[in-house]
Amino acid sequence: MNDALYFPIHRAKAGEIAGVGHLSPRTRTRVRPAFEVQKQREDDDTPLEEHLSGVAHQLLEAWGSRYPLFADFSLFGPEDRTADGKHCAEYFFRCLRQQSMLGIPMSGPESVRGPGYGYIEAVAGIAREDGRGAALRLPFEEFSASDKMEKAINDSLRALRLEPPSVDLFLDFETLSLLPAESRTAPGMASVLVDVLREYGESGFRNIVTCGSSVPDRVNKAIDEHIAKVARSIK
Repeated sequence: MNDALYFPIHRAKAGEIAGVGHLSPRTRTRVRPAFEVQKQREDDDTPLEEHLSGVAHQLLEAWGSRYPLFADFSLFGPEDRTADGKHCAEYFFRCLRQQSMLGIPMSGPESVRGPGYGYIEAVAGIAREDGRGAALRLPFEEFSASDKMEKAINDSLRALRLEPPSVDLFLDFETLSLLPAESRTAPGMASVLVDVLREYGESGFRNIVTCGSSVPDRVNKAIDEHIAKVARSIK
């Protein structure tokens, strides 16, 4: 894991999964992708288990089973469970396991993965069974304030029953256009990161990853079928 240089986060949709499949063999050795598993469309009556196993199979065909990948269920709540009462993340990782894939579960603090610890406990169980640790993904609101970050990390590690050397820490700036104005510039972001690294750079986390996006969450329908320029959110 420590030889990876790039940790992209993708939506687990057909196009983005297929795109990862086109990476060169050399690039794959230095990339550790994370996939946000998507919920089904409202008009899709496919059983949840079939939907999840289908996504797992697409990942196998595109990424294979030689290198690790992260899987995140951020769009699912602690109440989203399969017919056997298990959290859907547990079922998904069972599918990855059956395909000999090197899956690593991604969690977040209870403040964004709750209410309650159902999701985090599912991730803890997966990490315990697979022995590959987990990722902890913190939103900007949590890591931009030192007291909030300390509480989020301590509480999450306790719930995950993991120590920092088994955890990849993701600092997620999320959609940059929604950040406070003073943090939306490169110097503003750097200032926040410097403070975090001073505090946690020597804490022993397996990796500390910074991520964020200036791609709009939604594109106006008026430009869906036309080429258009969209202003970047950071300078």
